Amino acid sequence: MKNVKLSKLWDQLHSSYWFIPAVMAVAATALAFIMLNLDRSGNADINVASISAFLINSSCALR
Repeated sequence: MKNVKLSKLWDQLHSSYWFIPAVMAVAATALAFIMLNLDRSGNADINVASISAFLINSSCALR
């Protein structure tokens, strides 16, 4: 019975028009705070090679 209620709730959330934009807004806010803290700490050793490796790995993971 609990599974059915969770499934129904997930379907209602997922089919509404505000769910995806709300998740994206929360993720963007969290990422902004993470990036600010990383920048302020001075431990951000980011170069072009690490960025390109990250983008290649993330695009392969989405396939």
